[in-house]
Amino acid sequence: MRESPSEEPYVSSHWSRCLELLKIETGAGGRVLSVSTKDAGLDTFTRKGFAASVFDACSMLCHWLSLPGKIGILKLSARALTVCRAMKRPFTFDVFRQLYCLSEILRNLSPEIKSRRLSALMIGDGYGILSAVLKSAMPQSTLVLVDLGKVLFLQAYLCQRAHPEMTHRLFNEAGRLETADFVYCPAEKLESLTDFRFNLAVNIVSMHEMSFPVISGYFDFLRRTMKRSNLFYCCNREFKELAGGEKTDFKDYPWSSDDRIIFDGACPWHRYYFARHLSENGPRPGGVRIPFVNYYHSRKSGKIRHRLAVLALDRKDG
Repeated sequence: MRESPSEEPYVSSHWSRCLELLKIETGAGGRVLSVSTKDAGLDTFTRKGFAASVFDACSMLCHWLSLPGKIGILKLSARALTVCRAMKRPFTFDVFRQLYCLSEILRNLSPEIKSRRLSALMIGDGYGILSAVLKSAMPQSTLVLVDLGKVLFLQAYLCQRAHPEMTHRLFNEAGRLETADFVYCPAEKLESLTDFRFNLAVNIVSMHEMSFPVISGYFDFLRRTMKRSNLFYCCNREFKELAGGEKTDFKDYPWSSDDRIIFDGACPWHRYYFARHLSENGPRPGGVRIPFVNYYHSRKSGKIRHRLAVLALDRKDG
């Protein structure tokens, strides 16, 4: 009999540390009174100052002008603006980048997947923005959000604000999860969903924060629970040196030669951004650092790469 992995395979030590910095104050009946994500590894939950907002707008405009699919991004932006207003959070460049990821996913969904109710596993979705916009774009879908304790609580809170009319359930609640709109599952309880079948899985810039055993745990779970007609969108750094000195490498993820790769390469909307501060890396023509323009990669973390693949399964049924 196959042994079930321990809780460890699905928990990132990076996010375990960040959780200590995420503060959520609740009142009577569990009502959320305040949320503070300062230094917790998530982008800002409060409105930026004027200068930062201008730099953010410039980042969005430059990418929108230089990348294809302009009409599709505008349509998704309209949905995202509605979601952001409901969540009472700003429409930032972080949100905008996720719309490009979503656009690529939607464009590559097969007719077979589109013809049925979509079942998606959202791994580490930050504020739940991507999940909430995906639900707006594909109302006939079940989205299972997997993350760590307080972050998952935050996602549930915000997704309920964005879609109060939808069905929101915990992973262990009674009723068929396949008919729910949103399902929330703590990362350490992921094995409780082994009977669920997904045709889409998404991870954006969080898997590179996990150790290799954690990454392997997720791949193993996906190969046991994805439908035969499936898509896995993985957008993470080519390599990353973790706080403890361990290094992760995108090409060493447990991909299979039997996986069908739809596209793979550097992610064009995760290359640069504008900001008042200077990051470690940026353009230096003639050795002179250009102000306000920053690259996402550095010496300890490579460029951000994305891959869309149909995963080979570790079971015979579809």
